[in-house]
Amino acid sequence: MILIINEPDISYVKSAAEIGGKYLKKDATVVPESTVYSGITEEVAVSILERESGLRCGSGFNIGYSPERIKTGDEAHTLDKIMKIVAGMDAYDKHPWRQEWLGFFSASTDRVHLCTKNRLKSANQFTG
Repeated sequence: MILIINEPDISYVKSAAEIGGKYLKKDATVVPESTVYSGITEEVAVSILERESGLRCGSGFNIGYSPERIKTGDEAHTLDKIMKIVAGMDAYDKHPWRQEWLGFFSASTDRVHLCTKNRLKSANQFTG
């Protein structure tokens, strides 16, 4: 939804972070999947998750990124036909949960690409 002031409505992201933060456990990994602009996870969601959980990102819990790449009604780009991109907060090969991510996302598509946060931000500029 676009607000009258031409800003994206991130109220759903904020609400999800508030609810999720209340139930967040130490060492959990949060991987938001959203169509919001690049950076919203760090700029908004992390601080809400920290406030609600009392944990710190990076030491108490981890953050991943997974941009929504499916467009409703687009039969040419369904989940089984797109590349699912997932990134972590640092180098993906250092994540102890890398295999869990692959297993989770591979349940719905065999096209999963793990990358670093910086590579994901660059890719989002071109894939919107």
